[in-house]
Amino acid sequence: MLQLRHWSKSHEEGGRGKSSRRRRLEWDCLEERMLLATAGYDYVLNGTRWADPSHITYSVAPDGVLWDHGPSNLNATFNAKFGNGVWQRQIALALATWESVANINIAQVADSALGFGIYGKPQGDPRFGDIRVSGSSFYNRDTPTLAIGYYPPPQGTTEAGDVEVNTTKNFTIGGAGGSYDLYSVLLHETGHALGLDHSLNPKAVMYASYQGVQAGLQPEDIAGIQAIYGARVADPYQAQGLGQGWTSAIDVTAGLGSARQTTVGNVSLATIGATEYFTVIAPNTPGATLQVTAAAGNVSLLSPKLSVFDASGNLLGAAANPSAWSNNVSVNTAQLVPGQRYYITVTGATRDALAVGAYQLQVAFTGGNPPSQVTPPSGTVSPPSGTIIAPPTTGPVSTVGPDRFEPNNTSALATNLGIVVNSVTVGNLTLDTAGDVDTFVLRNGKAGIYRILAGGAAIRVFDRFGNPLASDVGELSIRVFKPRTPLYVQISSATGTGNENYSLIVSAQKGKGAVTPPVKVRRPVLRQGAHRLV
Repeated sequence: MLQLRHWSKSHEEGGRGKSSRRRRLEWDCLEERMLLATAGYDYVLNGTRWADPSHITYSVAPDGVLWDHGPSNLNATFNAKFGNGVWQRQIALALATWESVANINIAQVADSALGFGIYGKPQGDPRFGDIRVSGSSFYNRDTPTLAIGYYPPPQGTTEAGDVEVNTTKNFTIGGAGGSYDLYSVLLHETGHALGLDHSLNPKAVMYASYQGVQAGLQPEDIAGIQAIYGARVADPYQAQGLGQGWTSAIDVTAGLGSARQTTVGNVSLATIGATEYFTVIAPNTPGATLQVTAAAGNVSLLSPKLSVFDASGNLLGAAANPSAWSNNVSVNTAQLVPGQRYYITVTGATRDALAVGAYQLQVAFTGGNPPSQVTPPSGTVSPPSGTIIAPPTTGPVSTVGPDRFEPNNTSALATNLGIVVNSVTVGNLTLDTAGDVDTFVLRNGKAGIYRILAGGAAIRVFDRFGNPLASDVGELSIRVFKPRTPLYVQISSATGTGNENYSLIVSAQKGKGAVTPPVKVRRPVLRQGAHRLV
């Protein structure tokens, strides 16, 4: 039976002695090892681990560098057999399989033309990855060894965590016809690279000899890796119930600042099929472009898929590259309305372990022209000498112009504010005439009390059938019984004159509070089958 071997300073039987140049890892001669059958799902820990499990890196060594069993020829051999990009994915998928169940992140980095086991940092060496993957035609072509894996530091040199594949063996993708499945072998060896020893269960990935194609990890493999690094957990936002749906989207608006850009870190997809939700309000800059990037490069093995929606759920743009991993994808959209809310989702581009991992979300608004400021005419006029100018008998001429949302005088033309979970603020609004009416529509993100402020303007709230729900001047509160209830808010002048500038603020109130509309709040009724964002 062909055997999988790994180097370890912890095993003494067989193999090579220690080098005088450096402390050598010794190899385990599996043919001489007694393997005891067990009905349990046992795992064995080597006792070593990566010091910074949140940022473990790996790289593929170039051909020609001297490796432990000969010059590296992995790239040329596997490119000819599988095609460039195909076998590299098997390496990434093997590492991502471990990443998907443990509290670790692994990212691919560049390698360099340096040989195996040179001196350097045990982790974070800038010349290559913490785990280096290579392959060579083993000097002893009769050896049953398929591949060799090295445990994590401390092992004396940078060879800790490295993996070497015997390129003389008949590897395939799928393991058909008596060949050896490349993914299954790499899954075993990368388990050693992360700190696992051999399991005693023949069904386990970490069993000492090749047992055929492995579709994924067995329970004892998962228990073993989690005993070292812990289980993969939700990110801090998800732990607080944020980012798990449209109504709990993580609002990044406050982080934009004057530069109109922000980066959200410490976010991740913890399970295959998970989706994380974000939201942002476009600044008051007509013609601006929204640029969003989901960046997993140098962060994890995640292959991200990014989508951008308007508040009505219309897809504005999406980007993904399922053939890539540890990569970045971006969406640019100019279909923006200043002051409107937009939604962003990040999920995996694949349905395998490459759909799990940490990433960063970068949001930026670029270009556009700030709205022009209307300068009122000077109120002081220098009269000719000796002339007395009587004060005017009429009020000043209004210089207020329509705001950027006009016309929105009716419910049919209402400006859509989207789903309001916490709060939304729309500034630089105007009532350009005494009879002007600004109409907005929103959906509450959760049941409860919502507060609406509009300066000194008159506020009226209607349901979607036109029934009045509340009214007041300047401020009111209204209780909404069901999430995502359409609310129409009409703003008009309370004094019969134009209001040069006001801001509309809608915010959810925490806890119990007084509801003080003069009109009784009616419980809205949603029709069955009403459209909703999902």
